[in-house]
Amino acid sequence: MPGTILKKIRLQHNYTQEACAKVLGISQAAYHKIENNESELKLKHCKQLSAFYNVNIYDFFNENLVLKKPTK
Repeated sequence: MPGTILKKIRLQHNYTQEACAKVLGISQAAYHKIENNESELKLKHCKQLSAFYNVNIYDFFNENLVLKKPTK
């Protein structure tokens, strides 16, 4: 589920739901619904989050995703 993967990536990068919601231009409550798979993840949000996290857009749909510590 994309929301579950988004949550993994967000936590790995130490971002809050509020920070991610701001990037997407949505409320924290709306972002929470995406992470909990209560709302669909839109393509435009995938593109925005892909750039924000510096990951491939396909990573949001990879159930076997293994995260590495980001390099800064």
